[in-house]
Order: sequence, then C-alpha cells, then structure tokens
Amino acid sequence: MKKTNNSNKYITQRKETYESSCNKWKNRIYQGDNLKIMSALLDEFSGKINMIYIDPPFNSKVNYYRKINTKQHADSFIKEKQFSDIWVQNEYLSFMHERLVLMHKLLSDAGSIYVHCDWHVNHHMRILLDDIFGPENFRNEIAWCYAVNKGRFSNKFPPRHDTILFYAKSSGNYFNREAVRMKPSPATIKRWGSYADENGEVPYNKLTPGMKKAAGKGEKPYLLRGGIQVDWINKIPGINSGFSNEKTGYPTQKPEKLLEIFINASSKPGDLVFDCFMGSGTTAAAAIKLGRCFIGIDSNPAAIITTSKRLLKIIKTNPEYHGFDVYYQEQEDRGESKSPNKQQSTADISIVKELLTINNFIPVKLIQKLKLKETPVSNDWRLLVDSIMIDFKYNGKIFRPTLIDIPEKGALVKGSYKIPKNTGIIRIKIIDLLLEPLEIEIPEYIDSLKISS
Repeated sequence: MKKTNNSNKYITQRKETYESSCNKWKNRIYQGDNLKIMSALLDEFSGKINMIYIDPPFNSKVNYYRKINTKQHADSFIKEKQFSDIWVQNEYLSFMHERLVLMHKLLSDAGSIYVHCDWHVNHHMRILLDDIFGPENFRNEIAWCYAVNKGRFSNKFPPRHDTILFYAKSSGNYFNREAVRMKPSPATIKRWGSYADENGEVPYNKLTPGMKKAAGKGEKPYLLRGGIQVDWINKIPGINSGFSNEKTGYPTQKPEKLLEIFINASSKPGDLVFDCFMGSGTTAAAAIKLGRCFIGIDSNPAAIITTSKRLLKIIKTNPEYHGFDVYYQEQEDRGESKSPNKQQSTADISIVKELLTINNFIPVKLIQKLKLKETPVSNDWRLLVDSIMIDFKYNGKIFRPTLIDIPEKGALVKGSYKIPKNTGIIRIKIIDLLLEPLEIEIPEYIDSLKISS
C-alpha cells in the first residue's frame, strides 16, 4: 500500500504474519497514523466496512500509563507512559473531524458507527457526527454505567457512565433486533427448573395454558425471555472491576462483553469490523470470537504488541479463527541522524546442535527504570521478558513465527528451544516488560554458534 502527497511520503508494509488454518481473509493490524492509513485504505475498502467502533481520546487532560509488574516481587511495579490525552480544544475537534470524515467514506451504506466518549467531549462529538453523518442518521445515545468508584466530588454529582454515540451511514442500516434480546435471568431459569433447556426454551407439553397461548400454533416451545437490551447498559462492569482474564494492563481497556452487544447488533458473521483507535485490541478480540473480519490501527507500538499477543492466545484456543497480518507505516528517510548515545538492548544467544538457547538478555531502558525505582535487578534475565517469538525460516521480508512463547501470568519464558529440521535463516524477537522488542537475525543455521547482538 503506497500513498504520496506533496508534503509527506510514506508506505505501509506487511512485516509480520500469524497464520491460522482457514484463510481466505487475513485480519489486519496497522501501526501508524490512522489518518494517513485510512486515506490509503480508501482505495480498497471505500464503502465496504460494515461496522466501526472507536474509543478515541476524550480530551481528558491526563496522561495514561501502563502499570507493569516487574515479576521480581509481587508488589513491585513500574509505570510506562502509553499516550497523552491533553489537547487544545480546537486541535482536538479538528483531529476528530478529519478522521470521522474518512470513517464515513469507509462505511457501507448499511453500516453503523459507535463512538465511545464521556462527559468531556460527548456534546462536541455529537455535533461532529451530526455534521458528517447527518442528524437523521442518529440512532442512540447509549449510556454504559460502570461500578461506582471511591472519590470526592465537592460541587457535582460523581460521573459514573460513558456515552456511546450510535450513528448509521443511511436509513437502511443493518440492525439485528434479535441480537439485543437478553437471556433469561437466573431467577427465571430457576423458577422453571428442569422445564427449560440451556437455551431458555420450555417444551410445549410442559407449558401452562397461558404459555401455550403465547407460544402460538404448531405446538412450538415457549422461549423464556429476559427483555430487550435498551440504551442503558448497567450490568457490565469496567475492566478493573471484573474480567480479570481479559486484563492486559493497557489503560482505558474496555470489556469484550460491551463490544459484543454492538458487534452482534450491527454486523453479521463474515462482516468487516473496523477500529482505528485499537488500544488493547478489545474490538479485535470480540470480532474474531464472533466470526467477523477485522481491521485495526494504532500509532502506539505497545498497542500493536498487546493486541497481537491477545489475538494469538485466542487463535490458539480455536484454529478456525482467522489469522492476522501486521503492517507498519514507514516515514520517508529525511537523513536525520540517530542519537549515537542511545544504548540498545542486547542478547547473548547460543546454538548447539538442535538447541537454541538465550543465555542472557539486557533490556537497557527497562533496567534503567528499575534502578531509578531502586528495584534490584535479578540475575535471571527471564524476569525481564514478556514474550519470545522465533521464525526458523525467515525470508528476509515477513516475520512468520512458528514458535511463540507467551507465558501465563506469573510464569517465565522457557529460554531454550528445539530447532526444527530444514531450518534456514532464524529471526528471534524478544519482547521486554516495557513491550519493546529486540529482533535478532541469525544468517544461517550452524550446528555450533554463539552470537551477541
């Protein structure tokens, strides 16, 4: 994909691919400026995206940090800045307007967009969306009410909900009414005991006269209903109040159950879902699990790694899920010199016959941060590592890891790996706790080798 204008030249290249067994479509993740990447995507996807969800900056006037457990001590943490949400108001509105215009062009005529915001900007955002999508295409202002937090508000009511603005591209937007029907409550299921099956259906021969009348002709079973999901969502807690299995540590992460409501309502299996403020990859995770195709963009390298790891864990549970490719935006080299004083991370790797072993890994920036916090640095380098991926047949262009070592929470990477037969060029990616990668290339497989990078 290539795009050129008078002031800036750039290109996005596919540099990583993660396979799965079913493969007409490969999900896509892009790292870079979403304005430029969306402009380039128009050639291929104008009018073809079925549903968009975005959780953009809120102009909240704060910086957001990721809290990182150092693995050395249970209560030992460091904080790493992920992004800043501090804007001059006019700059923020211009930033969002430019991007919403492109999203409108990418949406199909039956498509919909969900824009997540809060009290900081929801009034401005609705004006922008009215201008771009038309006030006649406004569908809902959805309130997501999360758990009450402790806090002092001396002169106002504590804000405890976010707003999701739901707009359609046209009057013919797709909306699945059945998808927003809620499951029967546990109390309803308990009341009917063994009468209802796991789908909430009561067989016709066990119905009361009133239920038989409601079931209608043909001796159909009666479906216990739990009501309709309205524009007030109050039974899905925030990510810090639940869903511990989903937590990535990325700030502003949203729960998958929230995204499932919107994706089920406004798209069908096989449809294309888009999120250009991808963050921790919640939209991608929910879309893939629901059988949708996905394209995501984020400018933060940590967001790309967080989402990639998250999707790899999902694909591992079900080989039927689509794999994904990672594209990187590259700025034109203007001949600017890199700082000669910047220290790079290093690794000591040895290969003896059929075993590749990482003997040591020194992530310079991470170690400096630990020392600033006066945290002792362990002699076990694995305590500094988030994950390791290895491509044993690197083709010089696209990283295709066949060995992926992402340890469970509290566990460590293995560090030694068996080399498969017919190995060629080996490319190793070691990702530290700051989610900064060190990539090392071993030119060819040799029975005995020691390399430092």
